[in-house]
Amino acid sequence: MKPKQLRALARRDPQAFRKLIHGARARELAARHLLLHPDQVSSAAPADLAALQNYLAEGGWRSLYGHDRRMYRLLRAGVEQLQRAGWTGTKVAAKFLPGV
Repeated sequence: MKPKQLRALARRDPQAFRKLIHGARARELAARHLLLHPDQVSSAAPADLAALQNYLAEGGWRSLYGHDRRMYRLLRAGVEQLQRAGWTGTKVAAKFLPGV
């Protein structure tokens, strides 16, 4: 959603807005967890794998470079480890998400 749409949703339905924001944060944390623990990718839930696919496709971990360089380095190492194993965003989806 665009920022203008988010502001409109926040005014129109604050409860739905909180759910949306909380859900986005939960997906980001699930993706970060899988990046920090790549050995758990094969046993992760489909929703977590979808979050990881989204996070890799958007490159969300790159936004941390200016804010938290230590976390950026940790996530970058996780991304590199997944790439060495051949699990980039679309390959994660193809290997583990049914119907993708």
